[in-house]
Amino acid sequence: MRGPPSISHKASSTLSLALHELATNAIKYGALSCPEGKVGVEWSVREGMLHLDWEESGGPPVAPPTKNGFGSRLFQEFVVSDLDGYTKLDFDVSGVRCNITARL
Repeated sequence: MRGPPSISHKASSTLSLALHELATNAIKYGALSCPEGKVGVEWSVREGMLHLDWEESGGPPVAPPTKNGFGSRLFQEFVVSDLDGYTKLDFDVSGVRCNITARL
């Protein structure tokens, strides 16, 4: 059995920024803005890549933003530039979903 994955300082900072931005937006506008809302987070490591899935449910109906905020743009750019990864944000009416793939 292997231990937990190692993560670089750069990766930990970037992933912390991404999770903070997702949580902040969920509290302000999404699932965590109401008592019945929930956020599910799952992650795995395959072939040296972290795969993180964020899924909101039970919150107010979601509509795609008319503009991408500074924090969202920043974390998406950092995942690409710092971690050789990518992000995908889906604004489904039932809740925001975000997939992050990043090199550890």
